[in-house]
Amino acid sequence: MENILKTRKAVRQYVLVILGFMSVFMILVFSYMIFIDSDANQHFMKDKELPKAVLFVMVLIFTGIILGTFALFYRLIYGVLTRKLKKKYSELERLEV
Repeated sequence: MENILKTRKAVRQYVLVILGFMSVFMILVFSYMIFIDSDANQHFMKDKELPKAVLFVMVLIFTGIILGTFALFYRLIYGVLTRKLKKKYSELERLEV
């Protein structure tokens, strides 16, 4: 059971690192598109002229929604699998006694 808990901790840390890298990458890419690349900036703002701060906040909200969805999916799937594994482990312990 200790190996299972260590593996679970390692997987959780791995997923958190991947989500962290994804968030930094998404924010950097969208910030580049908003503040530096004028062609992409014109593509997003065809008729309206939105302040760049509003676009940046929208990027942060979009990034949060996407990463929140990934984190929720991870917690849901991994939680179900961990509960099943714990149940089978308890059943196996009972059979050994």
